[in-house]
Formats: sequence, C-alpha cells, structure tokens
Amino acid sequence: MTLPEVTTAFTSLKTATEILKAIMALNKNAAINEKIIDLQQIILSLQASASDFHTKYQELVKAKDDIEKKLMDYQNWEVIKSQYKLVQMTSGVFIYVPNENHPSPKPNHYLCTNCYEKMRKSLLQIKKLYGTGYGEYFCPECRMGIEFNADSFKE
Repeated sequence: MTLPEVTTAFTSLKTATEILKAIMALNKNAAINEKIIDLQQIILSLQASASDFHTKYQELVKAKDDIEKKLMDYQNWEVIKSQYKLVQMTSGVFIYVPNENHPSPKPNHYLCTNCYEKMRKSLLQIKKLYGTGYGEYFCPECRMGIEFNADSFKE
C-alpha cells in the first residue's frame, strides 16, 4: 500500500467513525425523544387526574355545603316548630297555632298543617268570612282550603 492509499484509508476510516458517532448520537437523541414523549404522556395523565380530583373535590365541597345548609335549616325549623302546637279547630280540621309557652308572634295567625309537615311556615289566609272568625281559609303555598271558626277551637 502506498502512502496516498494509506492516507485515503485513514480518511475513510475517520469519516466512517464520524458517521458511526453521528448514528450513535441519533440513536441517543431518538431514545431521549422517546423518553420525552413518555414523560409528556405521564404529565398529561397527571394533569387529567388532577383535573378529575379537583372536580370531585368541588363536588364534595358543594355536598358538604348543602348538608350544612340542610342542618342549619333543620335547626332553625326546630326553633320555629317549638313555637307552635297542633290544635283541632273542628271535627277533623287541624291547624298549627302559636304555642302559649313561647312569646307569641304577632299578629295572631294559623299555619297550614300540610306545609308545616314539610318544614315550611305558611300562614293560612282568609278566603271568605261568614261571621266573626268563622270562614273559609286557604294556604297560599299548597292551596289547601279549610273552614273553621277561628274564635272558638278545641285543644
């Protein structure tokens, strides 16, 4: 082998080595890119899980707030409930009236039994009076109508 042939062989070997290094670098870059893609998929999955967690957390907070509101409503209703008693106005006609054990809310009034059982305070309204206290009364909430004499009722 002559010197130019040896030089050409070394140059070719050097070029081959550089190509091999470039191929290896490409393989490393491909592996790195593959890992980057894997990491991106994991991050997207974590973001979706975090979003689901946040949604469920918000639902739980709302449910807790709803339960607290219902408890407060119930406690408030218990206070209101203690201020009234069930009385029979005439045979088969019942209403709730202010309880004498508590300061009577003014003016004097009557509550619908149907609404009262649903934890609503609905005042019976006069529909038609036939005489002193006697008349037709109705509930503006549930539209229940009854007749009784408000001036004389049985307890």
